Amino acid sequence: MGRPAEVDAHVLVTELQAAARNRNDRCPVLTVSDLAEAVDVSDQSVRNQLDDLEQKPGVRSRKVGQAQVYWYSQAAQSDSTSLDVQAVIEDARQELWEEIVKNRAVYLDRRRQLLSEYEDGDVPARKRLAVLEALIDYLENGTALRVHWADLDEDGHDAYDLPEDGLSREAAERYVEEMVLFTDSEHGNVEGLSGLFSIWTTIGLTATDGHGNRSLDNIDESELEILVPSVDALLAAGDVADRFVQRLHAYEGW
Repeated sequence: MGRPAEVDAHVLVTELQAAARNRNDRCPVLTVSDLAEAVDVSDQSVRNQLDDLEQKPGVRSRKVGQAQVYWYSQAAQSDSTSLDVQAVIEDARQELWEEIVKNRAVYLDRRRQLLSEYEDGDVPARKRLAVLEALIDYLENGTALRVHWADLDEDGHDAYDLPEDGLSREAAERYVEEMVLFTDSEHGNVEGLSGLFSIWTTIGLTATDGHGNRSLDNIDESELEILVPSVDALLAAGDVADRFVQRLHAYEGW
């Protein structure tokens, strides 16, 4: 069973109210992607309800960079308990940045291990898979709020939210959709970092059994050898992904 195709604005209000009530345990300021994940629909399904959502009593929104964020405000709150939205936004930004740095450290550590073993000969598919998994995590967090990967194949849906003073749309599209990451006999020409996500999606589908349970252990070694890119391919893709995240955040000091 797939995701529901649509969501009602009332459901989104309920989610914002829950975030506001539990502000000590979760960030009460939510993006479109946060709302979509919370109610298990696509980002576009949420976007279809934004006009209606913003008319609901208590719902507030603000533009942060190129992203719109939403929260629920109780009109009866006193000044001492009211939500300091800007402070929460800054905390959320810091949290995301720390997560990106952590993901990058995990990826680089696995990359070093991969290189070390590669010097001694072939690297088993499951060890290459661990590098790919870390790379995908890093790329997902490193592009959060900037590239909506699920919308790339949806006609008419804008998959990019780029800062006006940052990486250009044209440059982002080269990284995401056009640049050849690597070429091999199993995958052909893998174009753009979206091609890397396609490989990961195929691995995930192969790892899912007839009952919908997903485990990478469901894939046998011979099949995994075909599905997981080679060491050289992973290194090439990783270099492109790392450079893209750095340029996306205009940060050169890593």
